[in-house]
Amino acid sequence: MTNDGDFIVGGFPLAQISRNRLEGYAGFGEATYAVTDGLRLTAGGRWSHDHREGDGETAFGQPYSADEDYDHFDWKVALEADLGATAMAYATVQTGYQPGTYNLFPATPEQSNLVDPAELTAYTLGIKSRFLDDRLQVNNEVFYYDYRDLLVQSFNLNTALLTTFNAAKSQIYGDQLDVTYVITDRDLLNLSVGYLHAEYEDFDVPPGVNIGIPRRSFDGFPLQYAPDWTITAGYQHDFTLGPGYLRARIETHYEDFFWGTFMQARGTQQESYWKSDASLTYYMGDGSWTLGLWIRNIENVPVIAATTTGQFGPYGVSFVEPPRTYGVRFTFGL
Repeated sequence: MTNDGDFIVGGFPLAQISRNRLEGYAGFGEATYAVTDGLRLTAGGRWSHDHREGDGETAFGQPYSADEDYDHFDWKVALEADLGATAMAYATVQTGYQPGTYNLFPATPEQSNLVDPAELTAYTLGIKSRFLDDRLQVNNEVFYYDYRDLLVQSFNLNTALLTTFNAAKSQIYGDQLDVTYVITDRDLLNLSVGYLHAEYEDFDVPPGVNIGIPRRSFDGFPLQYAPDWTITAGYQHDFTLGPGYLRARIETHYEDFFWGTFMQARGTQQESYWKSDASLTYYMGDGSWTLGLWIRNIENVPVIAATTTGQFGPYGVSFVEPPRTYGVRFTFGL
């Protein structure tokens, strides 16, 4: 993948990009061995080679360049055990990798413009099951993710550019429960509950990066967009109507509060909220067309969709998702 162009913010050119190229190759495979009729072992591996290069000039006419190769091997080991005819437990350990990158400023003996690749070791333990003649599905997974050199980005007041750097160590762990219950042939209930703990364990902003506040160490700070608790619940019922059916559905979603930036810039904290959607849709029996009414964000709550930081020192700018919206949808097939 190759591209070029100008990086412009507010009509002001911040960098001229002559060449930005990322090329990658990979080979992977996995095999599963049945230890017994109810016990399976899976092992896999992936070798990756990525080459990243770039050339250009900063807004001040300073040339920059980068040319780096990244080679990495990832592996996976998994164990599955049948717990009867309708349940299965599993445990997996696997690694992951994200190639490094570079920043749009010239490297110096004191500060490299290269960013190290990120590495992940992930541990998961879970169960998948069905009950009541497959009407009730219950899945639960416990997970622990160990990140090394996670890529983090912030606006750098010294260069007037977004700058990427590494957080030396981050950890994420939690639990995800998903339940689907077909109460009757006309009624469906779904519920998801997630707990998440995500924080930087070893993270110092590198010298030369001015993020607008005096703090340099963010050890113990939560990762951005990482609420502790999330809950989603939905219910739908189908009414027979003429040659088709009318489906009424309502769904609500809860998220605990979170920060949109690692530095917890003012204006980037999302308060905890409930947000609900509803719809009423008629489906023609032969599937040829549908007609429905829908409404989203019934509570009309502001929810952060994205943030930017640094241009205003300790303050940030948040962009929110759409407010309460509603409309009519018609579909047809040929």
